Amino acid sequence: MEFVISAASKSSDVRILQETFSSTGGVFQHVRGVLVTPLFSTDLTLRLCCDIQAEFRIPIMFDSGGYAVQTGRIDYFEMYGHLLEFYRRERWAGLYTLPDNVPTNKDTDVEVEAKVRQTTECSALFYREMPSELRDRALGVVHGHTLAQIEFCLDRYLRIGLRHIGFGSFGTSGQNSDVNILTNGALANARALTKLARERGLTVHLFGVGSPATLPWLACTGATSFDSANWAKGAGFGQVFLPLTRGYNVTHRSIVSPIQRGLSRDDFEKLRALSGHSCPYCASFDLLQTSRVARAAHNILATIDSLEMIAKQDHCRMSAIYAAASPKYGTLWKRGMAVK
Repeated sequence: MEFVISAASKSSDVRILQETFSSTGGVFQHVRGVLVTPLFSTDLTLRLCCDIQAEFRIPIMFDSGGYAVQTGRIDYFEMYGHLLEFYRRERWAGLYTLPDNVPTNKDTDVEVEAKVRQTTECSALFYREMPSELRDRALGVVHGHTLAQIEFCLDRYLRIGLRHIGFGSFGTSGQNSDVNILTNGALANARALTKLARERGLTVHLFGVGSPATLPWLACTGATSFDSANWAKGAGFGQVFLPLTRGYNVTHRSIVSPIQRGLSRDDFEKLRALSGHSCPYCASFDLLQTSRVARAAHNILATIDSLEMIAKQDHCRMSAIYAAASPKYGTLWKRGMAVK
């Protein structure tokens, strides 16, 4: 499984990626590409993304903006029109996500079914309307809360000849359903979809989930790749990750909030040694405390190290990290259970 680094729409995050790629030689295993949402990106952001693709040969993946529809920022059909216009103009990216309408946990069964059908029907129409030279790079999004809905989407995408699909119906939480979460049901659906799709030669991407602690569960789906913006979001809140760990706050070192749990210098060094992680950005704990750029770059490299550990099936080290950093995840992992 490979990492698609979500840079959302911020030029500052894309610049961090440039800095990270440059400082490490620009050679990365386990990185499939960089995800950007073009409808909400400035010209500068898009130019920087184009530079990354040209200089480091890391493909840029255009997101549809479905998350913005999910959170009420834009109407679905408005997104469809703007996205088609953009794709007709910008033909240099590696992958082009077709327009999707994301079901949320607040939707009724009828509303979920309607969104599933709207996504597949409009994606098929969009596929016919987009430039023919981009169709091999088109990625259709599979939605649904049931296996029947998953199979329905896959069947429709196979009919039009797609080579790439993504799964986007993970659980949602938050007041505006703006946070994607892992659930047993969604993981089971993703696993079933991946098995069917890869038997037919399609790549499968998992949208909008993934922190280092949960990556073994995503990898067990058999998916080609996943995307996450946790590297940047966590850094903004003062948090750092280490391979297979949750985020720890190194700026405030709160011992009250379970979300902002702090980590002392000594505990960080012990956990870093246990994980085997080392990068230019975490050599100085003081730098991590004071620099968002350093935290963000470190978080990317810690995520990549997580994937390397999973690929090598280094179960001994994985077990030790979970025991020290997250006994809850360790228990679930040992039992082969999904993450709720």
